Amino acid sequence: MDRALLIHGGAIGDFVMSLRVVAALRNAGAGFVAVLGRRNIVSIAVPGGGVDEVLDLDVGGFHALFSPNAELPRHVRTHLGAFDLAVNMLASRAASPDDPQDASANDSAEAGHGIRARLEETGIRHVIDIDPRPRPDWPDHISDQWLSDLRAVGMDGIAGPPRIQLAQSVLDPARRRLEATAGGAAEHFVIIHPGSGGLRKCWPVSSFVKLIDHLRTNGFPVALLLGPVEWERFHDADLRRLRSAAPVVENCSLHEAAALIAGSARFIGNDSGMAHLAAALGAQTVTIFGPTDPRLWRPLGEHVVVSRPRQGETWPRMEDVVQSLPPDVGIDSVHLT
Repeated sequence: MDRALLIHGGAIGDFVMSLRVVAALRNAGAGFVAVLGRRNIVSIAVPGGGVDEVLDLDVGGFHALFSPNAELPRHVRTHLGAFDLAVNMLASRAASPDDPQDASANDSAEAGHGIRARLEETGIRHVIDIDPRPRPDWPDHISDQWLSDLRAVGMDGIAGPPRIQLAQSVLDPARRRLEATAGGAAEHFVIIHPGSGGLRKCWPVSSFVKLIDHLRTNGFPVALLLGPVEWERFHDADLRRLRSAAPVVENCSLHEAAALIAGSARFIGNDSGMAHLAAALGAQTVTIFGPTDPRLWRPLGEHVVVSRPRQGETWPRMEDVVQSLPPDVGIDSVHLT
């Protein structure tokens, strides 16, 4: 196997976790790995996440793979037929059974199952199907399940946590933007992202505001990262509270947001794609879990801490989140008020 293709239609968090599959393909001998997926997401891993090429699911004729009766364009057959192996991870998102927002993944599963025959039409010699959704009996992290599926078909399936390295040419403009927006040196900031793919996975805005006030009172600068999801789903009153609590960096591309996180090196957020991205970037990451299971969905990395509720409670308390912070921002240097 020299050329491998990963097919992944998921959102940023699921894609970041799937970089372990990319690494396993590399470790199994693939010298070239491409991803057929959403360009605006997958491109974050080129080349610093192990991905050599992005094929866009939505353009260039690749969408014909999802239509069993559609003629595959010649260039699609030629391009895909050059791969020795394809790993198909469509049902497009790793749907958590206890998260209603992921119910749409069940519909996309049908497309995922039907794509195998179309891939074989192109001349790809081996196609491996991996269902990204957790099996009911799976006891560990969801990405370990995917690696076990690779081992089940004879691959080593060995990979460490996801890793993404950004070029300095991306990091420098983001640092300048953060310093211009929030003031101070970027590397001193705590970046807080209060959103997630579903509101039920979001720590209450009131708790974030208290945490921000606590950090700033004790001398730690904070910048808020808000994107289109937050503007769409948060109540206006909550957005006003966040805006009044700390400087806001908004309207970032995924690459810009990643560079802001990597440059600050400290990140606090919910169970979200941005938390997985922060962990993969090597940032000191605190992820706040409420209703979802960190055993399955936690971000992976050496600098990741999970803050979870106490027995019988819905969310962690603010002091629990503070105790989870890195040593230079945590309980050892900050007195709770």
